[in-house]
Amino acid sequence: MTFDEIRKEIKAHKYKPIYFLCGEEPYFIDQLITLLEETVLSEEEKALCTQINVDAVKNLANAASKTGTKIAHVSTDYVFDGNANRPYC
Repeated sequence: MTFDEIRKEIKAHKYKPIYFLCGEEPYFIDQLITLLEETVLSEEEKALCTQINVDAVKNLANAASKTGTKIAHVSTDYVFDGNANRPYC
């Protein structure tokens, strides 16, 4: 499917079980992910994503700090693009 075909189906609330997104135009993938988030996810599901991707990592970092444990957290640029001029937590 093309980008435009996928976008049209998502806007019509016709979802496929799997979309295989790859290509040389990463902004197309970003646009589709944003569209899926805005179209498919409820506010509760968005809040759960925040709890998992932000709050849980913050809690792990706090626990590691208290115990002197080192952790490494890896994220994609879809979550943290590295462009913030402040810490993410």
